[in-house]
Amino acid sequence: MGKIKSFVFIGCGNISYYHAEVILDLGHKIIGAGGKFKSKSSWKFAQKYQLPIYSDIHLLLQELKPDAIILCVTWDQTEKILADIVNFKIPVLVEKPVALSTKKLRKILHAVGYTNVGFDPSKGLTENVLVGYNRRFYDFIPKIKEQLLTRELLSIQLNFPEVTTIAKYGRDILFYMTSHWLDLLLYLVGDIEVVAMKFNRGYNGLLKTKKGSIPIHYQSNFDAPQQTSMSFSFTDSFWELRPIETLSIYKELEKIKPTKTYPISRYIPTKNNFIETDLTFKPGFYKQMEYFIDRFLYQKKGEEVGCTLDAAQKVTELCEEISHSSFSKSL
Repeated sequence: MGKIKSFVFIGCGNISYYHAEVILDLGHKIIGAGGKFKSKSSWKFAQKYQLPIYSDIHLLLQELKPDAIILCVTWDQTEKILADIVNFKIPVLVEKPVALSTKKLRKILHAVGYTNVGFDPSKGLTENVLVGYNRRFYDFIPKIKEQLLTRELLSIQLNFPEVTTIAKYGRDILFYMTSHWLDLLLYLVGDIEVVAMKFNRGYNGLLKTKKGSIPIHYQSNFDAPQQTSMSFSFTDSFWELRPIETLSIYKELEKIKPTKTYPISRYIPTKNNFIETDLTFKPGFYKQMEYFIDRFLYQKKGEEVGCTLDAAQKVTELCEEISHSSFSKSL
């Protein structure tokens, strides 16, 4: 391991503890926290890790001079402060969602030096932001990527019931919750476009990959008594994430002969392999933090796995396209 790095937290809700435990386990240190003085969550976090707490974020960064920032304010506040924080030119891991509309995200991108051809190197912000879509870092994701590169894909099935209160989130649920799964899908298969979509207490429709026009059957009925899942149908196998933290691989059907109690034949999928991502820490958080530290703080090169601001923009655009689509589009 290289030199010990120092971190500060801006936002001290429940998710901050998961990041903090990984940072400490990796041998680094947390030196401060930013939050409202009257906030119970800020005081609880600061007390647990024996940290000074600042209500002025600028003062926090100017006085403590951290090597990195973990930004995990409430999901609807990130878009208001991210550009300001990024312009301190300190590497930041920001919890998703970055913004709740493409218009707001583009304002952030413009403020940190993004143009139509990429980031402006003169601002020094090209490698400063990692968006915390942690499911990219599940242990079995490289295996799925290899399968997608070497086998013929027939279709993809998505089921995102999103257990929540619709009155609280409205259509923002796409950015707040569904974006987690859509980012993973974009990472695995590349750009996606909406063919047709209908909204009625959820979204149901058809998407397709831009490369190869692979159909993606999309179902997201809010509060439905179903389990979140993402599955891939190949010519020789069926790969299923259900729940998303597990990968089951099926390659054949087993015929079950009739019995007295069940007098008809049945065909049952045979599970050939089952992989569960590491659950020692919050899934994906350990490898995500390792990636953030190696790439952003130690400047190590390697495969780009993490979600950049540019990639986050694609996620936001897809969420917005789903939200605004209807069956008026031709199938």
